[in-house]
Amino acid sequence: MTDREASDRLSLQEGGLTFYVAAIRECFEEAGVLLAYDRDGRLLDFSDRSVEERYEALRAELNAGKLSLLDIAAQEGLTLATDRISYWAHWVTPEGQPRRYDTRFFVTRAPRNQTAGHDDYELTNSAWVTAREALENGRRGEWMIIFPTIRNLKKLAQFDTADAAISAVDAQTDFPIIQPRVLLGRTPDDPPRPVIPGEEGYEDAAPSPSAANARDWKRAFSV
Repeated sequence: MTDREASDRLSLQEGGLTFYVAAIRECFEEAGVLLAYDRDGRLLDFSDRSVEERYEALRAELNAGKLSLLDIAAQEGLTLATDRISYWAHWVTPEGQPRRYDTRFFVTRAPRNQTAGHDDYELTNSAWVTAREALENGRRGEWMIIFPTIRNLKKLAQFDTADAAISAVDAQTDFPIIQPRVLLGRTPDDPPRPVIPGEEGYEDAAPSPSAANARDWKRAFSV
């Protein structure tokens, strides 16, 4: 993938490819999954335990700041598989929050013969579940899932297979910025709730805590 292709997909003037590279790096750092082609043009395969152990050691050095992803790619003769990543969504934290993020989300098929595992630092536990199962665990209070993740899981849960989800998002041409707001209840029994662009009431919803009761704002995003 070229930077021009990536930038056009993300509606940027330039620098779009860095988002795809960062997504690959984060997957390797936090989950131990590396989307890359080897010297023979094949996706990395960790079915050989000696290969898996070598990449586990490289991951540890990456997380320790001793190597960069570029260093690893050069050392191992890798080509990052940016062509296997599909742009999923663009979220921006609501105004007025003490810490704000402008975040791009991506989706991909998990590579065969690589087993994901948390890094025990940024991620302290991991599980392999469907989007629907994750949402159900959140509904039961077994997992704490923040609002953007809930909405992205709901979008993902509409599809029965990875191929279906990826085909749908690859065909998508418009990726509007999703910046949540809080729709205040009209009565004490009508709780405030977060809404996103395109949903009923979004234009009338409070865009920031200063435009709403701070307690209602916090309550709306407590999930």
